[in-house]
Amino acid sequence: MDINQLIAFSWSAVAGGIYYDALKVTLGKAFSRLEVFKQENKKELFEATLHGILETNQQISDEISSMARGDYNTEVTNITTGNIHAGGAVVVGNHNTIGGSK
Repeated sequence: MDINQLIAFSWSAVAGGIYYDALKVTLGKAFSRLEVFKQENKKELFEATLHGILETNQQISDEISSMARGDYNTEVTNITTGNIHAGGAVVVGNHNTIGGSK
């Protein structure tokens, strides 16, 4: 997959969706900067920044390629548990609510 396709995929994924968290982990500290570029619709800065990353880091390029092809392993391997103390409803991943929602 070429760099332009990976950039287009990433531009879309940063907006949300199934690969948002995976992309965030893969890009590390650079993700927050790219997310701001997306939010501010600064596509040229987003493209230039990500292009530089993809050209210099083959591992990141390979992982984003895998996401774009749909064969990236999104299996949950670690779940953190604990008590939630909230004054109202708590929204969980699929938008089910837990608690005293009215």
